[in-house]
Amino acid sequence: MPRLGKLRPPQANRLPTEPKPSTPAQSYYHTAIDRTGDSVVSPNRAEYISRIGGRPCILNSDTFNRGIILDIQNGKYTHILLSPELAVGDKFHDTATYPELKERLGLVVVDEAHLVSQWGGEFRKEYARVGQLRSLFGSSVPWFACSATLDTATLEKVKKGVSFEDDVTIMRTSIDRPELAIRLGWIPNHSRSSATALRFLFDQGPGSDESICIPENIPKTVVFFDTKNEADTAMRQCRKWLQKKYNYSEKRATAVIKFYHRGTAKFDKEAYITEFQRLGEDSSVRVIFATEALGMGVNLPDVRRVVIYGLPKGLEPAIMWQRGGRAGRDGRDGEIILLVDEWVKGPRIDPLQSEEEDQWTLDEDEAIEDKEKTRKLTRTERRSKLPEFWYTLTNDPCCLRALFLDHFDEPQEYRVHIRADRCCSNCNPDIDLGILDKHYLHNERGNSFNARAKRIHELLTDWAKDQLPIVFPNSFFRPEVCSFISEEKLTRLAKDAREIMNLDGLRDSLGLWRFFTTHGEKLLRQLRTAYYATEDIKSQPRKKAPKKAPKKAPKKAPQKPPQKAPQKAPKKAPKKAQS
Repeated sequence: MPRLGKLRPPQANRLPTEPKPSTPAQSYYHTAIDRTGDSVVSPNRAEYISRIGGRPCILNSDTFNRGIILDIQNGKYTHILLSPELAVGDKFHDTATYPELKERLGLVVVDEAHLVSQWGGEFRKEYARVGQLRSLFGSSVPWFACSATLDTATLEKVKKGVSFEDDVTIMRTSIDRPELAIRLGWIPNHSRSSATALRFLFDQGPGSDESICIPENIPKTVVFFDTKNEADTAMRQCRKWLQKKYNYSEKRATAVIKFYHRGTAKFDKEAYITEFQRLGEDSSVRVIFATEALGMGVNLPDVRRVVIYGLPKGLEPAIMWQRGGRAGRDGRDGEIILLVDEWVKGPRIDPLQSEEEDQWTLDEDEAIEDKEKTRKLTRTERRSKLPEFWYTLTNDPCCLRALFLDHFDEPQEYRVHIRADRCCSNCNPDIDLGILDKHYLHNERGNSFNARAKRIHELLTDWAKDQLPIVFPNSFFRPEVCSFISEEKLTRLAKDAREIMNLDGLRDSLGLWRFFTTHGEKLLRQLRTAYYATEDIKSQPRKKAPKKAPKKAPKKAPQKPPQKAPQKAPKKAPKKAQS
């Protein structure tokens, strides 16, 4: 995109799409400096604006007070930065209608405009109300919305949500990132909650000592999760892996892996990001497990890998492309890694998309109920509910990059810079991750499911059945135990009962369980009770199959001695005739 100067009235409404790291919003941050007016921008880009000579003002719940409002009204700042929640709230309403502010207002920028579509529903509803600001600022103020990932459907939603006219000017440049290789890997069945598929992140490369993991050699990585519970569980599991596999201390493992989400304390957020922004080996933080909150206004220049753990929530390709775009912002080579549950690969019943596409769940450990038949869906049926884009991406040997570029209507003339060695794991099998099931400790194959474990399993199952009326009091169908806790989790608990002494141990064995907060302590008590109640059950050694007696050769019938042929009596010599 060429550098843009002042906005003239005919250019009052623009909506560009452009890739990172050169964000489209940055081109327009200069506008308010060139003009005498203010600019309302969302979300936080204060650091960049200050570097180019601007005077940004960040409005949030901590800074919003009468003093700063007076400074805004008196023209002290060149840019006002605030969230959609604050922008459409009552607090900002009076400030926005101040006559002198409206006269100086030069531009309204909606950065990351795709979130108007993605977050404008139940989550952060204020994103869908951004267009209401037009009535406050008046029709003479130009608006500018920008995003790196707008497919045709999302573009229409953004135009409607931000109240753009049908003839809004659309400026498009390439969304491709040829320096980022796209890799696909598989999470083994029944292992998503244990996060064993993420252990490859700490490999030191081919030919290195497998017993050593030097933190500085771990490429800086961001792993995105859809829920903070799953991210937290994965973080705990990977820290434990570093301690057991590489003899890290708890302090060292904690320094290497951090967890970042919307609820992280402000002090911790700033500390994590400041350390992670230190370039190269200088950063002690090597891996951040994060939710979408990390992507909002955070500049991370030298991330080498971005991992998306599981198909993204909502199944929107734009979410994966946005998250993956956090890698390689310094222009150097990087990777976008998508890890998909193994069950996704395989045949399906009907290639047509299901009408209930949005109702399916990605978590294999949760019961999936057919609304009409109240039964668990088979994996084949679950695959049938996948959108065509994701089924093709995970099951066809097509070019992964081309699939994304086609989805975003990338013109062919923008695809000339694709590198064969950095394209994708389908085009270059050398970078294919395959099934990530090769990282185990020698004792991780699990305890045996012996007689005692089987009895513990029975007691836990009986307890779980007793909880169903409490957990599902108004259910229209008779719930099954798997709706509360999966068979795989019950088996694991029964096998690990000896080592589980507290809630932390229970959490490590269970992995992600949505009823942990309400039933974790009860389950722990029941598990300990069951363990002690089965003390007298001894594990019986596996009985060897009795040796089979060698087969005796069948008795042969006694053979009769051969009968001699009857001998003929010797012929008597004829008597001589007497003379």
